[in-house]
Order: sequence, then C-alpha cells, then structure tokens
Amino acid sequence: MNDTLHKTMKDTFAGGIDRAIKAGASGAKISFSQSESISCHFSGGRLRSTGSNRGLGYSVHVIIDGKMGSVSANDIDDFDHVLNRAMEMARVGSAVHFTTYPEPQDHVDVKTYCPRTEAITRQELIDACQVINDGVQRHSRSLYVEAGGARSVSQSLLMTSGGVCHEVKSTHWGLFGGGQRTEGTDILHFGAGRGWKQLNELWDPEYIIDRALHDLTLADCIVSAPAGELSLLLDPGVLSAFLSPVTDGVNGRTVAMGGSPLADEIGERILDPVFTITDNPHRDFSGSAASVDGDGIPTARHVVADGGVLKMFLYDLDTASMVGAKPTGSNGCNLHGMEISTGKKKHEDLLSSIDEGLYVKGMLGFGQGNIASGDFSANVSPGYLIHGGEIVGRVKDTMISGNLLGLMKQDVQLSSDYDEPGRIPWAIIEGVSVSSSAD
Repeated sequence: MNDTLHKTMKDTFAGGIDRAIKAGASGAKISFSQSESISCHFSGGRLRSTGSNRGLGYSVHVIIDGKMGSVSANDIDDFDHVLNRAMEMARVGSAVHFTTYPEPQDHVDVKTYCPRTEAITRQELIDACQVINDGVQRHSRSLYVEAGGARSVSQSLLMTSGGVCHEVKSTHWGLFGGGQRTEGTDILHFGAGRGWKQLNELWDPEYIIDRALHDLTLADCIVSAPAGELSLLLDPGVLSAFLSPVTDGVNGRTVAMGGSPLADEIGERILDPVFTITDNPHRDFSGSAASVDGDGIPTARHVVADGGVLKMFLYDLDTASMVGAKPTGSNGCNLHGMEISTGKKKHEDLLSSIDEGLYVKGMLGFGQGNIASGDFSANVSPGYLIHGGEIVGRVKDTMISGNLLGLMKQDVQLSSDYDEPGRIPWAIIEGVSVSSSAD
C-alpha cells in the first residue's frame, strides 16, 4: 500500500476543492481509494490459480446552481482534466436538493483495520483452502469440489468543501468451500463461507467443511413435498430476503418518490412483535463498519423497527434535503448492516417443533415477484422436508409463494442463536403456500 501517495492526494484534492469553489461551485466532494489483494482458487481437487490485484480510483463531485456533475477516473495525473470535466458537467447535470456539504461532526471511530489480517500470506491462504478442499473431498471422491480464499487491504480518503477530511484503512479476509454433486439428472450445489475484517476465531477451515458437508448429508435422500399451507423454517439468509419489503421500504428516496409500501406506516406495526431490526454500522470489523457515510455525515446505530413497529426511514444528505428531514448517515438511504432480535429457542429446537413443513436454505427466482408490495413466488433450492420435528430428505421442483408483508406480521418465531458473523437468526413462519411439480 502506497502511504506516500495517500498523503500526496490530500494536498492535491484540497487544492482541487478550492479551485472548484473559486470557479463558482457551491459545494465539492472528492473521494479516493486504493487497494491490494491476494487470492487463491481450488477446483476439481487441485490448486488452479493464485492471483494478486492492485486498484486505484477517485471520483469528483461538484455542485453548481443546484446541479451536480460527477466524474470518476483512475489516472492521478489526469486530475486537473477530471476536475474541469466535473465542473462542466455540473452546469447541465442532475438536480440535487442541497447546495453545500456540512462541516465535520463528531463521529464514532469504528475499527476496520487489523494488522494480523494484512499479514496473511498467500501461502497461508493456500494452506487453509487445501484443508477445506481435502476435508470436503474425503466425503466422496465423486464430488466436484471448489475452495478459495482472499485477503485485501485498502485505504480511502473523503474530502469535502465543508471541511471533512476522513481517512480509513481497512482489511478483509474470506474463505469458502463447496462444490457440486451430480447423480444422474440430479445436480446439487452446496457450500459455505465466511469473511471478516479482523483475523480471529472466525478463520476456521474446519467450520466451513462441517457446514458444507452438513448440507450435503441432509440432501442424500430425495422426497416429495406436501402441498398446501405449511410452516417454514427459514435459514438466516432467507429470512433477510423475506424482510426485503421492509429493508427496501425504509429507503428514504423510495419513500420520497412514492415507491414504498411503508410510506404512511411510521408508528404502525408492520411486523410480528418479535422483530426488532437495527441498522448497526458501529460493529467493529464487520463488513458494514463505517464511521461516516459517503458525504461525510456521521453514521449511527438506528432502530428501524422496534417490537414490530416501524420507527424511521433512512436518508442520505440529498434525500434528507429533499423532504426536510435530518440525514441519518446512510449511503444511498440503505441499511449499512442489519441486526435482528433473537428469540428463546435454538434453531434446532424450532425445527423439532415443526410437525410438517419445510426448511428453506435457499431460493431461486425470488426477486422476480413484486417484492415492493410483498408478493413473491420462488423455487426452493435447496429445501428439506420436515416431518415429526426432523429433516427427512431434500425436496425438488418445489415452489413457495405468498405475501411477505402479511406472512411476517404474525405467528413468527425467531431462534435464540445466529450463524456468526451475521446477527440474523433462523425463523419459523406459518401459512406459506407450497406446491410442487408432482402435485
């Protein structure tokens, strides 16, 4: 990582912002980032590739007469031209609802950099992925196995005409393993992965092996799915998808543009009372950790829904100015990182309480429904039949459908545990319509 370049760019950008203001801009923002990464990839049981990558880029945003011009580039020597081009584009650019960037404000320092992560070597990545590859391959030599890992370090710089000068150094690692099992016309994809900014106990190849093989073992027997309205046990990732009408609906720009079904629901119960949803960018070393947003507004921990009751919408600087609200430090008016309240029983106990239902681990085609209104239909993949409190086999060609806003508003149970590093539990929901091609 070129620290000298990073320091040089501060002076260059400060001068560029001054020039833009003197030329008639009411506001200007420049962001810069550089990164380095290493990676490796196993496939078919062998190390197939290793790689390294360096990236550098910056963007210039200028406001003139209520319009913004934005230009991105990666050639530092071309900065003067890029700045001039941004000012030219601002004169015919898109309208914005603010004229100046705010002064620096107090913010929470969130940890994003770990020297131990930066010190991970290519050989350590290869060794970890070799363990994953061999562990999965031992289950069956007929499996097509893949494994991979990466480590990255990045530096970013944000400067605004309001006086913000925010620098961040960040690290990240990731490991994954899984593959494909083919038996006749049946093809099953399986796998697991983890990633974090800090090198800690989450770096665990054996965990990835166990999770991948657990799902593979559950899929050994193929059974028929019952039809009708059933109980579903949702994997944390599926629960996140089922909450998308809410997480998308609290986007302040969507609200302002009239596209949110939650526009008039502040103070109303929109979910089962078991749900408290928090946007938490202040969790150290998480993938969503952030002290300020892309405009230099301090981030904050926000309770979006409390006991099922909608509490707030999320706004960036532009959208807040549009509707006369206070910006919430939310890039693009989106959640940084969702956390969901937990229940009283572990997910294994939730499963054992279901007499007849499905465990939904993944879905295909989910986004093709009218998610904004809550209507959805999706193929379960993978999904497992629950009978008498136990998983008895994998289901195929099975579809689930319903209205998410209605399904998530009552009779929901949340697990007391979640799968680190996420903070989203498993959930039971009732009354989902299930059908299959065998019906």
